[in-house]
Amino acid sequence: MEINLGETFLLNPIQHNQMTLVMALSGWFYEIGCYSRGILMVLRASVVHLYYAVMLLTTAKSLFDIY
Repeated sequence: MEINLGETFLLNPIQHNQMTLVMALSGWFYEIGCYSRGILMVLRASVVHLYYAVMLLTTAKSLFDIY
């Protein structure tokens, strides 16, 4: 897909700025979505790891209490 810059700048400046703003905002929101998804995945993984660590600790503690 070829974009002719001359035609783009022939739009009146306000329209051109709006298009640029919309493109920038959509890219920004896409990046924010990717980052938040990554953060959520990391948080979920750390919660699971925390749960397993607590389970391991409690089982180990109960084992040591028995002996």
